[in-house]
Amino acid sequence: MALMRQKAAVLVLGFLLCAATPLSSPTPSFQESLDTLKKAFEAGRYSEAETGARDLLARAEKAYGPESPQVCDVLDFLVDVRVSQGKARVPETREMAERAVGIARKVYGDETSSYARSLCSLGNVLLELNEFDQSRTCYVKALAIREKVLPTDDPDLATVLYGLANVEGKTGHY
Repeated sequence: MALMRQKAAVLVLGFLLCAATPLSSPTPSFQESLDTLKKAFEAGRYSEAETGARDLLARAEKAYGPESPQVCDVLDFLVDVRVSQGKARVPETREMAERAVGIARKVYGDETSSYARSLCSLGNVLLELNEFDQSRTCYVKALAIREKVLPTDDPDLATVLYGLANVEGKTGHY
């Protein structure tokens, strides 16, 4: 009888140890995953960044909902990756950028740097599509927001000014 109790105790202990031991490494957080993709992008691994961003987008939509800050952030990144690969003229890129603007306005508000970020991404797409008036409108709105909410030496201000300067240069307004 004592032997049976010992065997049962060993089995229970073994089960508890197995249950407490993870079978694989923990899943990285959303932000860690996005940061890893940004590093791939910065290293010139554009295809990897785009594929990973698409996967992360699907996971974010499932985990946080289709109109969440996480989805907005991935869409902005995905748009930037696609524009840098020369895919601004693919209709899906514009759709992603417009979706990001709508989500950003809803979840962040229309007087935030995050909303301005989405406007800049859309402005970049529209610039590549030679839709200069619409692109200018995005950059002007983004600039007005960022001038209100950011310090004057913030690099995000320079990013907006660079986009706006590109529009003005391409339209001959120096």
